[in-house]
Amino acid sequence: MGGEPLGPVIVWVIGGTIDQINTGVAAVEWSYRWTAPSDPGEIVSYAFQFWCGDPGGSDGGYPAGLQRTVDIVAQAGPAPTAAPTAEPPDEADRSGLIPETS
Repeated sequence: MGGEPLGPVIVWVIGGTIDQINTGVAAVEWSYRWTAPSDPGEIVSYAFQFWCGDPGGSDGGYPAGLQRTVDIVAQAGPAPTAAPTAEPPDEADRSGLIPETS
C-alpha cells in the first residue's frame, strides 16, 4: 500500500442503466448495503462492480469473477378492483323507504 491513500469505493450498479455511486468510503475494510427498487417496472437483474478509486481510466474492463450479480424476482398481486357504488332506487321501487313528512 506504500502509504498512498485508498481511493473512495465507487459502485457501479448495472441494470437497464449504469448508476455510479461514490460511497466516500476510503478504508481497507468496508461493506455496502443496497436497497432494491420497489417499482415493479424497475425489477430486473443487477450486476455490481466495486472499484477503489475512479474507474474511468481502467484498461481491460472489470473481471467477471469479481462482479456480483443479483437476480430479482417479484410477483405482483391481483389488480385492485373498484368498490361497487350504490345507486339510488328508481322512483318505482320506493316501497321500503320512509315516506316524506310535511
